[in-house]
Amino acid sequence: MAGTRSRGMGLSTRITLLTFVSVTAAVALVSVISLVGVYRSTQGEEMARLDAFRTLVTGSLDARFTSAERSIDSLASEAGTSAVGAFLRSTTIDELLEPRADVLDALAFVDARGMLASSDDVTSPPHGITSAVAGAAPRTAVFAWESDGGDGGRLWVGRTAGDGTRTVTVLARVRDTYLRRTLDDVASTRGTLVALVVDGAGRPVLTSGAGRIVDPASIVFSQDGTEAVRGTVAASSPGLGDLAGSWELVTPDHGLGWRVLVVEANADALARSGTRWRPHCLPWCSSSWQRSSWRSSTVGASCGRSPCSSSGHVTSRQAATCVPCALSATTRWVAWPMRSTRWACA
Repeated sequence: MAGTRSRGMGLSTRITLLTFVSVTAAVALVSVISLVGVYRSTQGEEMARLDAFRTLVTGSLDARFTSAERSIDSLASEAGTSAVGAFLRSTTIDELLEPRADVLDALAFVDARGMLASSDDVTSPPHGITSAVAGAAPRTAVFAWESDGGDGGRLWVGRTAGDGTRTVTVLARVRDTYLRRTLDDVASTRGTLVALVVDGAGRPVLTSGAGRIVDPASIVFSQDGTEAVRGTVAASSPGLGDLAGSWELVTPDHGLGWRVLVVEANADALARSGTRWRPHCLPWCSSSWQRSSWRSSTVGASCGRSPCSSSGHVTSRQAATCVPCALSATTRWVAWPMRSTRWACA
């Protein structure tokens, strides 16, 4: 009897442990699946915020393009009403710029013989915008980025005015202070955020300040859907490490092929997601542990010593409250409503 009882208790302990491990593993699996969903949801929220910043920059660019087109059309309309020479003698470049100073900061008028008049800091017709105007349809505004030979440059807009021998090309340099301030405002909202605009070759043309540099060679675009107008982007920075975020093509692109990128350091994104994920994790882990502990204690408590009679059988009164444990038919018992069943004791 003692040997049987010892073996029975050992088996019962193993079964209890197995039950505990199984229940805990099942709860842990469900918890992990749920927390992965929460984590992905927080990552989706973070990406949505980057998308909102990107949309803000894209909208600012589009507004600036629209304002520049209206300004150059207005200038061309004024210049085309008379001979350009007479028009320029009747006014000055500063007078033409003054009502448009929030959009343009330099002007130049060019005809077949060369430059007729220009702002003081424009000594020669910018080659890129002059070529772009020559290749465009008459009286159509076009844009071009004039590199300064280094990492910077300026955006120009131009179009033709007048007809026949009175045709003149009107060129204007777009004021980009507003655009750069928008990029800086976005980047200053949090941590390692970087907002920039790149050209069709992936070269940065406008970048937020704070000395955050993105390596152009590291930029990798992934598009959403079949239309290559937006998607996700990965890049790296010498000071920030790996970056991730979203991009969008500026449309209409005005022949520039510019894309707006808003990225941030992966380390910051993971930390922020973890901070948002942690409040969901702790209560779930706590409740999961309580559930698993309750289930294991229930199994352990419900299987007790058999209430055997002196004759080696369970009496009908005892049988009404106890039956053999479903996992151990030796000396462990569980409560179960029975009426007159007789069970032999081990």
